[in-house]
Amino acid sequence: MSTPAPPQAVTLRDLQFQYPGKATTCALDIQFWSIVKGDRLFIQGPSGSGKSTLLNLIAGILIATHGKIEVLGQDLSRLSPAKRDRFRAQHIGVVFQQFNLIHYLSVIDNVRLAAYFANKNLAEVTSRAKHLFAALNLDESLFAQKADQLSVGQQQRVAIARALINQPEILIADEP
Repeated sequence: MSTPAPPQAVTLRDLQFQYPGKATTCALDIQFWSIVKGDRLFIQGPSGSGKSTLLNLIAGILIATHGKIEVLGQDLSRLSPAKRDRFRAQHIGVVFQQFNLIHYLSVIDNVRLAAYFANKNLAEVTSRAKHLFAALNLDESLFAQKADQLSVGQQQRVAIARALINQPEILIADEP
C-alpha cells in the first residue's frame, strides 16, 4: 500500500514572471516547487533575486506571466482580482516589508480592515485583536491611536496582528 501524498499548501509549475516593460528580463523562472501544509520555509538570497516577487505571486498580489500557482488547491490565475483579494483575506496572512498600514486609520481599524475583506464578524475581531495584542506585547490603549503615531516596532507588531487576525492557513512574512 502506498502512502498518500501530503497535502500541498503551495505548488508552482512552469512559473515565469516578468515585470511589465521589462520583456527581455524574466524576474522568476521556476519549473516546479511545492510546500507541504504545515511546513515552515525561510527564503534567503541577495537583494533583487526575486524573493519578494515570489512571495507576492504566492499571495496573489502579482499574477504569473506564464505557468500555474496553486495555493491550498486554488489556481490563482483562474480568479478575478476581487476573488484573489477575497481568497487572500480568507486564507493568507501577509506581513509586508513596509507594513502597509493605513496611517490615517486607527490601529484597530487597520486590523479590522483585514477582517472586513474576509467577511469576519467585527465584534469577534475586536476580541481576537485583544488577544493578539497581548501576545505581541502591545497595549490595548493603542487601539485608538493613528498608525503613524506608533514606533516602527509597534507598527510591525500591528502588521503582524493584522496578518494573523483571520487565522490564516498560510502566513507570509517578507523580511520580518
